[in-house]
Amino acid sequence: MKKKILAGLATGLMMIGTAGMAQAIPYGFTVVEDNSPLNPAGQLQVDVTDEGGGITLFAFSNTGNIQSTIADIYFDWEATSTLTFAGYDSTGDVSFDHFASPSDLSGGQTIDFTADWSTDADPPPGTNQNGIDNWTAGIQDTLTIAFTGSSFNAILSALNSEDFRIGLHLQGLTDGESESYVTGGGPAPVPEPATMLLFGTGLAGLSGYFRKKRSA
Repeated sequence: MKKKILAGLATGLMMIGTAGMAQAIPYGFTVVEDNSPLNPAGQLQVDVTDEGGGITLFAFSNTGNIQSTIADIYFDWEATSTLTFAGYDSTGDVSFDHFASPSDLSGGQTIDFTADWSTDADPPPGTNQNGIDNWTAGIQDTLTIAFTGSSFNAILSALNSEDFRIGLHLQGLTDGESESYVTGGGPAPVPEPATMLLFGTGLAGLSGYFRKKRSA
């Protein structure tokens, strides 16, 4: 049984908007399975930010014209330092819980991808899955996952060398197909101001509390 635990992190996401030195490092995704001629890879992004205090934030977004929803997120950090989940935060109609089902990235075996940690959209009874989609009017859907346990520089180094990879499973494509995507294989990441993480949604006005979810 899954249980939701509210936990406050002292720094909170407000620091993203107020700490001028913070940098968001964007990473894109490439398709794994190629099930569909539709390819929204260009609208998928994860921004990696040093929150300070040993916390690294991974902020996922899906912005573009190809209808889709990020339903599952997988982390494969292999030999890199094991990360410890610290909390979630989200904007829009997004709710995730861990662990994902299926427990590994679909099509991941073709690229030797094995998930060390995963999360998926948590659908309340009577509603659709609360994934990260690009068709909800109003506030842009985002999901931020906080981790501790490894330095920010070590995480970036592992992501750049592809020793650490992040996988996504997309659903809701208009042709009825689903697709898997993974970091790597695209252009080198370019730093951008951390305030880009806000996506114009007023995220900096949040209290900085994460919805911490653990498997009972």
